[in-house]
Amino acid sequence: MRTRRMAGAVLALLVVAGPLPAQQPGMVELGTFGRFSRLDRRGEFDDAMSLSGRVGVFILPQVSLEVDISRGRVEDPQGVQSNFTPFHARLLYNRPISARTDLVLGAGYAQYDYGRTTQVPADEYGVGGLAGLRIGLGESVAFRLDGTVDVMPVTWNANRGVAVRRPDGSAVATFKGRTHLGLQAGVSLLWNARQRRMESPIPAAVAEPAPAPAEAPQPAPEPSVRAAEPPAEPAPVDRTAEETARALAIIEEVVHFDFDRSEIRADALAVLTRKAEVLRANPNLVVRIEGHADERGSTEYNLALGQRRADAVRDQLVALGVAASQLETVSMGESRPVDTAGTEEAWARNRRAEFRVVRGGEALRLPQQ
Repeated sequence: MRTRRMAGAVLALLVVAGPLPAQQPGMVELGTFGRFSRLDRRGEFDDAMSLSGRVGVFILPQVSLEVDISRGRVEDPQGVQSNFTPFHARLLYNRPISARTDLVLGAGYAQYDYGRTTQVPADEYGVGGLAGLRIGLGESVAFRLDGTVDVMPVTWNANRGVAVRRPDGSAVATFKGRTHLGLQAGVSLLWNARQRRMESPIPAAVAEPAPAPAEAPQPAPEPSVRAAEPPAEPAPVDRTAEETARALAIIEEVVHFDFDRSEIRADALAVLTRKAEVLRANPNLVVRIEGHADERGSTEYNLALGQRRADAVRDQLVALGVAASQLETVSMGESRPVDTAGTEEAWARNRRAEFRVVRGGEALRLPQQ
């Protein structure tokens, strides 16, 4: 029954999961979790539950250093309770398996402290491994589910003598090599303050409407013997092409986004307001919104980020009075950069939404002032 409930909870998390932030150097993960420790039966203590915390820092793309510490209570067969403090320091490999989920694999140092006594510290040293999943719940929040194996070799601990559980020194047990299992689940916050500080967003370039061509002066009527006839009126100037070009220039203006974000910036809102006016004046015009990302992060994550950006633009235009039937969205991810220099300025230009006319753009009207 417990297994079924746990499987159901994991499936529910996958349903509500959101894309994870891009894994770049400087990203920090701070989390809390509950841990169940199944202690080796060759030891003196029963299984234990503990409350834990973790902190990790990405030092390379998809590679992080992480430490965690737990605090709980254990009890021996005689009913004597002791403090229980597992500690781990690991190197983790974080492999995206979808836009919402990372596979987490790690190995490193493990230490179990069973409390201080008046004689010998009752602790164990060894190596440990971890395998788990990080499931995104939003842009900065994730659920972690991990299994651990900690091996405490006798050769590492033989010089510790004996493990003493009681302050009076009784109930002495000779140490033997042990293997402990663990299951832990909790939530984490992820952010990358360093990259966001370095970011210098480039405001969206606003295309100025092309000036209207000056009208050519009409030639003076030539003298005629039929002076009584009025001169012919000049043919009206066709302004349809000019107005269409100016409307298209507004529709095709690009909007930009901050790093790893899909919120509409203030400069982008001004551009979208002009677009909304043109779209409302031309109800037959249909536009496709293309969301783009820079190359940092996995392909799957950037596709999801591009879609969130396109959807955010669509929702803002609908809020400004545009009919939803006039708007289509698609994500291009990182596949179509406008600048491949690999600098902060190039990345800022690539974080964008572009606009393509799908139909109805042959003869457009500008909104009435």
